[in-house]
Amino acid sequence: MHVNHNLISLKCVLFLFFGAIGSLFPFLPIHMDSIGLSKDESILISAVAPIVALLGPLVAAPLADRLAGGVGGAKRSKNGRYLRVMIAVCMVLGTIMYWLLLAIPPIIRSPPNVAFICDENGGFILQDRCGAEKTCYNWGSSKGSVLVSDCIFTCNASSSYAGAVTPIYTDEEPLYNVDSVDYLDENAPLEPEFPAPTSEAAKFIPHPHMCFKNSSGGIVCEVYTEFSKPIDFRIGLYPNINDENDTESTCKYPFANEFTCRLPPDVRKNLTNDGQDDCHPLVLCKIENPYENRDSLLKRSQCGYDNISYWLYLFIRCIADIFPAAACTLLATAVVIATRETSTGRGDVGKQFAAGALGLAIFAPIIGGAANGRMLEAMICFTVLMAVAVVILLVDGSMPLSPPEWWWHTRCGLLALPMSSVRKYGLEIGALGVALFLLGVFWNAIDTFLPWHIVDIDKVKAEHMASGNASNVHLVIGLSITAGALPAVLFLIAAEKIVDYCGHSNLLIFCFINYIYHHLGRYLLMPCRKCCADIKNRI
Repeated sequence: MHVNHNLISLKCVLFLFFGAIGSLFPFLPIHMDSIGLSKDESILISAVAPIVALLGPLVAAPLADRLAGGVGGAKRSKNGRYLRVMIAVCMVLGTIMYWLLLAIPPIIRSPPNVAFICDENGGFILQDRCGAEKTCYNWGSSKGSVLVSDCIFTCNASSSYAGAVTPIYTDEEPLYNVDSVDYLDENAPLEPEFPAPTSEAAKFIPHPHMCFKNSSGGIVCEVYTEFSKPIDFRIGLYPNINDENDTESTCKYPFANEFTCRLPPDVRKNLTNDGQDDCHPLVLCKIENPYENRDSLLKRSQCGYDNISYWLYLFIRCIADIFPAAACTLLATAVVIATRETSTGRGDVGKQFAAGALGLAIFAPIIGGAANGRMLEAMICFTVLMAVAVVILLVDGSMPLSPPEWWWHTRCGLLALPMSSVRKYGLEIGALGVALFLLGVFWNAIDTFLPWHIVDIDKVKAEHMASGNASNVHLVIGLSITAGALPAVLFLIAAEKIVDYCGHSNLLIFCFINYIYHHLGRYLLMPCRKCCADIKNRI
């Protein structure tokens, strides 16, 4: 097998660059959680940063074309030094910006106790006051989600309610009267196998009914039972109505929405002991994840809530993502230039990117397993790999990166395909660009949130976090990258033959079908089958 020694250094750069990406990017969502960002804030950062990162290729690509042709009458670069320097600069700036993420102060929040109460007159949120000043939050006009569970009828409303259920009705006598005579005594009278039916009517145990007006003006009632899932109410709140000098140190926020809870007469009678006790019957509910729930209304009312760290993280992350995106585009350009086959008009691009996929597969599980996905160790590995790649780019001048005057040339220098012919395929190039754009959207919609899927969702968190073996979670995150990258290495090595056999259109159709299967698999398949979907997706 013929080996082009001029491409070895380029393969090393690709291996190091994508290895650095694999050592850092899968663990950025975990870092956002570790500094105290809420789920909504982390999701917004993960959505906005890639959009801003598009500025990298949009600026770097035209600039590279301009530098390739010479600026101000300067001679055209013959060894591609302009391209190597641009890639190195993007790597250095990206590394510096990602280090700044470690300088963002963590968000220290002390979530106060909170509870959900309501009666026939409306609903309220009870929340402990914040700080030594015992302040309450001044709500605006915004609405948010409140997830309630463990609803009971009670007299006592406390912000520290944690879901301890107290029965309203108690049976003073057992359902069936058990005779004290030993059932093994042969002389004992025979008892019927089934007890005789009693004339006592079955008791109806009521459940809390919480009614509200929906967006269309209709009244909707939610019923909570012991088998119910948490109920999601979207409400707004008015400012505190308790006295600022309240000794109970509790804020009471009334609902801005029309909201009532039904209290049947039997419940009132039972709670108030036929009116003899001093009791105000109401419905009391526990609020599930009051400050971490998605689109949580109460998130901003936490003691110590400060969004400065959030805005800093969003700004730095958006700027930082620009440079790897630009470097990736320029590296792809370098691969196309360096591997153009001068005799047939074909390039061996796949084998070069196979080195990058190999780096991605190796370093992600190393950081996940050996460093437990910690940001400091990930950044050290990222920096070392990027630094070595920068040195290779600046030192090695033998990379075949000289820009061609025409797109393809023959070995003897004769023209194979002039640029005027390439321009005829503008529509085809545009259609291919749209297809690749959609594939990128589908890919990013899964891989960006994959770490949260592994750590936070359903059984994965219960299996790893509840057992105290938290390090395995980060290892699984790294292995999920490896599971897709390793098969991609084999695919990229044989990419030219596979394209010849299957055709470009069939491969693109297969990619879209695979993404349909992959997205459905996130909802329908078992975790082990999702791993198979990950492998196919990477390919």
